Amino acid sequence: MKKVRARIRSYFYVEHLEGMVMNGQWGAAERYLSSFTRLDDNRFSLKIYFHMRKQHFLETLDGENKKLSLYKDALTERGKMMAELKRIIMANPVFKGRLRFLDMENQRLKQLINQAAQSEKKISN
Repeated sequence: MKKVRARIRSYFYVEHLEGMVMNGQWGAAERYLSSFTRLDDNRFSLKIYFHMRKQHFLETLDGENKKLSLYKDALTERGKMMAELKRIIMANPVFKGRLRFLDMENQRLKQLINQAAQSEKKISN
């Protein structure tokens, strides 16, 4: 059974995480993320968890005390955070070979990142 599990490859769908984040489903988003990486795996993973928890905290604070509100539109702030999370996720070695993208724009971005990584390999060799 262990051999079968070792051969099964699970993929991380950035859009799935994005959907949960954009809907404010912080617990579900963190559970999905935790099935691929832990907080202490590396600095990239730490940043991902930090940004998500910070955004959740700020929204909670905003909801409890309007005088402390740092922004007016949670969706805009979540979108900004997701752009940063995508960059961090793609740089995180934990996700190497495990990322899957659903739309063409992200496919193009993935191609560019792979090309840059290949160029970097050639330079370092």
